Amino acid sequence: MRTALTTQGEFSTLIVTLTLIPPGFEIATVTSHNSPYVCFKLSAMFIHKTQIRVRYAETDQMSYTYHGVYAQYYELGRVEALRSLGYSYKEMEEKDDVMMPVMTLHQRFVRPAMYDELLTIQTTLRNMPERFITFHVEIFNEKGKLVNGGSVKLCFLDKHSRKSRVAPDVLVDKLNPYFSNV
Repeated sequence: MRTALTTQGEFSTLIVTLTLIPPGFEIATVTSHNSPYVCFKLSAMFIHKTQIRVRYAETDQMSYTYHGVYAQYYELGRVEALRSLGYSYKEMEEKDDVMMPVMTLHQRFVRPAMYDELLTIQTTLRNMPERFITFHVEIFNEKGKLVNGGSVKLCFLDKHSRKSRVAPDVLVDKLNPYFSNV
């Protein structure tokens, strides 16, 4: 994407170029006649996509996906995102004795998802987890239109003591390639 913007004042011309570079680095190049700054890194992140078809049992009388089902879609997105890294919730709980209870869940409903529609759940980690992990979720319909978006924040607990702890080393190691050049 390339955007050119002409303004009056300190910067007479500003050109911004955004490029997505795997595995999720966005580089922005800012060019201006008056600016000594040429390039800066905006972000590093981990992004995963999975799909699900809306089932009849998940809909209301209008064939809209019932609002309570979206929390399950968020869970599906984060479970499959971790699995794609080679680290399952089951392994985290049974082998590493770590639980991840939900602390907050925020959602916004943009348009209804309909019965039998194929949805894409895009789950993004914008920051490396420490004591908490926040998954940002966007759900798109078959036409690529945003249906629902939000975030879910979880904490890491020791399975036996139920006390807060840091993210498991295994998870941090698997995510490190996505955040190491920030």
